[in-house]
Amino acid sequence: MRAVSVLEALGYPAIALSELVAITAEGVGAYKRPEPPKASERLKRLDDAREALRESLEAIEEMEEEARLSEERRMKALAALQETLQSQETAEQKLANVKHLMAADMSTLREVTTPDMKKERMIGIVTGVAGSLIAGVIGWFFTGGWKWFVTAFDQVRGMINA
Repeated sequence: MRAVSVLEALGYPAIALSELVAITAEGVGAYKRPEPPKASERLKRLDDAREALRESLEAIEEMEEEARLSEERRMKALAALQETLQSQETAEQKLANVKHLMAADMSTLREVTTPDMKKERMIGIVTGVAGSLIAGVIGWFFTGGWKWFVTAFDQVRGMINA
């Protein structure tokens, strides 16, 4: 951007130093006053300045609108991020609860399904003895041992009746 002199700001045309001072063989001459610009030129410059100012204000308004929209997007993104973090924390808590429940369920299941060893041993002994007795009776029945029992029973009955 070009620097603007005070004279140019007042509407005078840009002039060189040689136009202001006359240099002759006798020495430096007096100040030459530039001709003032015509009214139409001044009005045109004022209109141009007014238009530039209006465009600058529009650009500022557009930038403010973009900044506001950007701030809204940023706030929405922050809210979404915060919501995501909260849902992550909730999910982590639920996962921890589920893991705790699974561990508790597994220990309870072990307690329920693990047999009482003393009780199981006693049941095994009684069942074994009972099974052995039943197997012995069945074997004794099929081998004819029952005939001796009947004979012995008849002898005892005869002794009682005699």
